[in-house]
Amino acid sequence: MSGRVIVSCSLPMNADDTDLVIAHTSSGAEALAKRVPKARVVSAFNAGPLRIARYTEPFALLVAQLAYEDDEGPELAYRFERFGRKS
Repeated sequence: MSGRVIVSCSLPMNADDTDLVIAHTSSGAEALAKRVPKARVVSAFNAGPLRIARYTEPFALLVAQLAYEDDEGPELAYRFERFGRKS
């Protein structure tokens, strides 16, 4: 795997898909990177350093829960905006 790019697009969930088994101090992508130290692991849907995955993996779970636990269905969108800046 030396020199290869591996794209991690999964969440490290428990057996019944109710909670993350790795979060906040590490991530599934970081755990994968430790197993293949000569490869370059990137976490899908992330930007920046691999350590950012430890925050975006829980965020992805939050979005999934908001989308699928509501009676209105999974049609959900979010966006980030900066307030107080002139365009």
